[in-house]
Amino acid sequence: MDLNEVQAFLGQDWKRVETLFRESIRSDVQLLDDTNQYIFRNEGKLLRPTLGLLMARACGQLTEES
Repeated sequence: MDLNEVQAFLGQDWKRVETLFRESIRSDVQLLDDTNQYIFRNEGKLLRPTLGLLMARACGQLTEES
């Protein structure tokens, strides 16, 4: 199972985290925005939030209201 399959398993929870992450790194400075987008495409930077969601789901702490 690869990272994309795990994120697909997390469904809407992952999509909300991904959207929040993308919005938080957006910049009006083009060079900074390009650099941030390049870093975001590196899947290693997505591993920690993915693991956090998996742990929350495993502990029953992730609900539709979360």
